Amino acid sequence: MLRKGFRTMARLLLLQLLVLALGFNLVFSNQMEVQILSDFKAHVQKDPKGALSSWKENDSDPCTWNGIICDSNSLVTTISLPEQQLMGTVSDKLGALSQLQKIDLSGNAFTGDFPSALLNCTTLNFIKLSRNQFSGTLEQDLGSPLPNLINLELNRNTFSGQLPKNLPTGLRVLDLAVNKLTGEVPSDIGGMRGLRVLSLFSNKLTGNVPTSLASLILLERLDLADNQLTGELSLELGVFTRLRILSFAGNQLTGSLQPSISGCKVVERVDFSANLLTGPIPAELGSLQKMRYLSLCRNKLTGSVPASLGNCSSLTQLLLCDNNLSGDIPDELSALRDLNLLDLSQNSFTGKIPPSFGSLSDLAELNLGGNLLQGSIPTELGDLAELSQLRLEGNELNGEIPESVLIKCTKLTLMNLGGNNFTGPFPQEIGKLTNLESLGLSDNSLAGVLPDSLGDLSRLKALNLSGNALEGPLPDSLGNFTKVQRIDLSDNRIGGKIPPELGNLKTLKYLDLSNNSLEGNIPTELGNLTHLLTLDFSFNDLDGRIPQSLATISTLKNLNVSSNKLEGIIPSTGSFANLTVLSFLDNPKLCGPVVGRECSGDGNGECSGLDCRWAKILLIVGLCSFAVLSLVFTVMCCFCSSWGWCSKKRKNGGPDA
Repeated sequence: MLRKGFRTMARLLLLQLLVLALGFNLVFSNQMEVQILSDFKAHVQKDPKGALSSWKENDSDPCTWNGIICDSNSLVTTISLPEQQLMGTVSDKLGALSQLQKIDLSGNAFTGDFPSALLNCTTLNFIKLSRNQFSGTLEQDLGSPLPNLINLELNRNTFSGQLPKNLPTGLRVLDLAVNKLTGEVPSDIGGMRGLRVLSLFSNKLTGNVPTSLASLILLERLDLADNQLTGELSLELGVFTRLRILSFAGNQLTGSLQPSISGCKVVERVDFSANLLTGPIPAELGSLQKMRYLSLCRNKLTGSVPASLGNCSSLTQLLLCDNNLSGDIPDELSALRDLNLLDLSQNSFTGKIPPSFGSLSDLAELNLGGNLLQGSIPTELGDLAELSQLRLEGNELNGEIPESVLIKCTKLTLMNLGGNNFTGPFPQEIGKLTNLESLGLSDNSLAGVLPDSLGDLSRLKALNLSGNALEGPLPDSLGNFTKVQRIDLSDNRIGGKIPPELGNLKTLKYLDLSNNSLEGNIPTELGNLTHLLTLDFSFNDLDGRIPQSLATISTLKNLNVSSNKLEGIIPSTGSFANLTVLSFLDNPKLCGPVVGRECSGDGNGECSGLDCRWAKILLIVGLCSFAVLSLVFTVMCCFCSSWGWCSKKRKNGGPDA
């Protein structure tokens, strides 16, 4: 009985010792982790949001600190401090956190190499250091020390060198985008069968796309855009049945688009733009019902646009620009009711603009420029109430600009109809498009006078009406363009004087009124254009002097007033000091060193032209009058002297008497 009691007491004593030992160990571990985290804080140089203000070194329980999560034993398992604007380096002591599973320092300003101390945290399964300023290489062996790692996000840093040689095979997310990584995409990435995200875009990767990637059948995102990948795209795309984002844009890939892409049933974004792909657009793309974005721009694709694309009912953006596509634009595209951007520019499409496009009620941007389209603009386009950009430049369109577009498309910020065959008077209704920031109607056959309502476009930043048959004077209302940076009205028949109100355009950088019939003086108010870079008044009928105020525009780099009737001295100071004779050709009455003609008078430009001629005449008359008067005065003096001398002789009885 006594022996049994002794055993019980011994067991209790042993249990107490174990509890004490465990407690001591936990206390020791907590103290050690407090020291580790305090060292992390010490390496942070700036903490503008006070994210680490709760981290007190004299606090024995770090589990209550901001961004820290612990397990049931009060050991740190998570450090989560994203988007805190922290600046500094990552402490090497983090490697001693034995139970650390997750670290998220994304969206800060940490610098230095990849924190190699993390390789000692064998329990780590989540590393997110994206959007920092880390540098150095990533050629460490990550697979052996971090066998449990499933998430590695290091995007938007400045890492260089090749991709890591040995990555954990259990990775589900590998995001190394927007760095400076070089070399080829390792083929052994195909061994990571559980990978959901492979994002390597915006690096400097070279070589072919590994066909082994076809083993990653669980991929939801495959993005290798904006690298230097070459060779034929032979990767079997149809196996990616779970893929939502597919992008190889901005490489140098060759070959053609595979019809097997139809196997990507749930894909939402497809981008093969800016490559060297050839061949037709596969009709099988029309089976991708969930595709919202398709861009095949800047390739060498040929053939017509498949009518089946009209079945992609979820499409919001369709970009097929800058290829060699031809044929008519299919009416079936008007079935894409959710479409807000349609860009078919820079191809060889023929035929007419489908009037059915007027039913695309959500369309905000329509770009059909640079094709061979004919006919008139359908009046139905006036029903596009959400339209903000309309680009039809560089086609063979004709007729008048529809009034419906000018009255109803009030959200337009950009309208470019240049390089067509539009006729008729300049549209008076254009002043109703008060949201316009860019208006291009150049190289058409528009006639008539510019209306005062043009000045209602107070938000305009760029105006190009060059190459038409516009007449009459420039409206004073052009002075309302307080945000304009570029005005080109060259190659028209515009007459009258240059409005002094143009001097109000303080943001103007480019003004071209050349090849018109403008007359009168150059307004001195143009000297107020303090941001002007280029001024071209050549081939007009301007006269008078060049205002000295233009020389005070320090930004002026290019001036052309050749082929006018200007006269007088050319300013030689300020921005005019660097101009050459080419700026002043065919103005025979201009003078000054730059044109090699001396100026009369004191050279200050106070007289010029007719004034100088009258000055010369008056000078000659004055000199002649002075000479005559001097001669008369001399004769009279001599006569008087002689008379006085003779009189004296008479009185004296001299011989001359």
